[in-house]
Amino acid sequence: MATKLKKTVNRELNRVKATKQGRIETPDKSGFIPMGAREVIVSLQPSDAIEFRVKGTQRKYSVPLATAMMLAQAMTFYDQYQESLRLYTLQKSAGHKRKRRPKKTSHPI
Repeated sequence: MATKLKKTVNRELNRVKATKQGRIETPDKSGFIPMGAREVIVSLQPSDAIEFRVKGTQRKYSVPLATAMMLAQAMTFYDQYQESLRLYTLQKSAGHKRKRRPKKTSHPI
């Protein structure tokens, strides 16, 4: 059973950093992050919003949770489509007969 959100919850991300130019960086395969990158702080607001802030700055970026969920759904649908398309191409190159190419799911954004 989930608890209702009544207070703001702040957390510091450990694998996402922001550079001085404002770019968001994640570590590559070797774990490299550019020098001078700052931590990103995430706040979960009781007003159903998620807020991002670079540590040491006052600028905040806010997104409604409904929009974040729609974006997550769209990204998941796209990843599933890419996987089914990859399997389709592998099977086709191996000589398997498949009736049709996978369709993109229509997701309104």
